[in-house]
Amino acid sequence: MSIYFSTGNEHAPDDPFGRIALEIDDDGNAKLEHFSRTGNGAWNGRMEPAELQAVVAAMKRGGFPDRPPHPMPVPGTLMIELELDEGNGPVTLMMPLHEAVKVNGYDAALDRLQTFARELSGGAYQRGA
Repeated sequence: MSIYFSTGNEHAPDDPFGRIALEIDDDGNAKLEHFSRTGNGAWNGRMEPAELQAVVAAMKRGGFPDRPPHPMPVPGTLMIELELDEGNGPVTLMMPLHEAVKVNGYDAALDRLQTFARELSGGAYQRGA
């Protein structure tokens, strides 16, 4: 099992947080890349297996990979890409962040992933703080 999570846009003038790409494999090994106008960074760390399972459970509680109905995003909308691979190939959800956090389950999963990214980056990444 593995999770991939990405959000943000380092080129958007209204996005002060930049973009992250977070990969977590089944044993909790994590790799975070952060791209921003103020500089880039990369970190490695580990998410505890129980926490990883809690993130997956929250994703599934939200109906992953289903995307609830929402208005068509306008250009420049902050999007998320959330991918789960449970051994049968990756399944991906893409939707606006502001819509995803309205969904019970997705909200918890995204909060934990962004909190983990902030912790792993030592505070270099600040979205959601």
